[in-house]
Amino acid sequence: MEKVVLHWLNESAAHRILWLLLELSVPHEVKVHLRDKKTYLSPPELREVHPLGKAPVLEDNGEILAESAFIVEHLMQKYGQGSELAPKSEEEGKKIRFCMHHSGSLVPAEVMLLSDRKLRTEPPFFLRPLTSAIAQKMDQAFPIQDLRRHFDFLEDMLKANGTGFFVGDHLTAADILYIFTVQNILLLKDHAIFSKDEYPLLRGWLKKMHQRPALQASYEQVPEKDPSPNL
Repeated sequence: MEKVVLHWLNESAAHRILWLLLELSVPHEVKVHLRDKKTYLSPPELREVHPLGKAPVLEDNGEILAESAFIVEHLMQKYGQGSELAPKSEEEGKKIRFCMHHSGSLVPAEVMLLSDRKLRTEPPFFLRPLTSAIAQKMDQAFPIQDLRRHFDFLEDMLKANGTGFFVGDHLTAADILYIFTVQNILLLKDHAIFSKDEYPLLRGWLKKMHQRPALQASYEQVPEKDPSPNL
C-alpha cells in the first residue's frame, strides 16, 4: 500500500501542497514542523528528511521530493490525471506550466520584503527609527517595484481569462502555486504595500479559493489559522 507523507512547516509554501492533496483526494499523513520562534528558521529535523531542510517535502511510497513546483507536477502526473485540475487541452497545459515557473519568480521579492519587516520590529526600540528608514528605502528600491510588476501581470491574466481562474474555467496547478505569495502580500497588516482597492480581481480570486472545501479543510489538519476572515 502506497504511503504519502507531507512534511509541513508553519507559515510556508507547504500549505499549498496540503491543499492539493485534499483537492485530489490523495490519502496522506501530515508531519508538522514548527519554525523557531526567535530565528524563524525551520527545525533541524527537516534536514534529516531532506538535505535542504526546507518545506515542503513529500514522501511518496519512499521517494523523497522537494520544491513546490516539482511536487505539484509529480502529484498531478501521478494522481491528477482525469481530475478537475487536469488541463483540458494542450494549450491549457502550456499555460499551466508557464504559471508554475512564473510563481517562483515572485519569491525573491517576497522574501526580501518580509525580511525587511524584521528590520522595523526586531531591533531595540531606540534603533527602530533608523532601521525602519533603511527598510523603507530597501523596499522602494526593489521588492515593492518588482511585486507591483508581477501583481499587475497576475491581475491582467485574470482579466484576460475572465473565468475567475488563472487558466481555463477550472482550478489548476496555477492557482495552487500562486496562492502562497499572493496571500502573503495582500494580507500584510503592518506596512501594507498595496491599498485595499488595488487588485480587485486578485482579491476576488483569493476569496474564491478560500471558499473551496478542500482549502478550508486543510486548516483542520495543521496548527495554522485560516486567514480567510481577513480577506
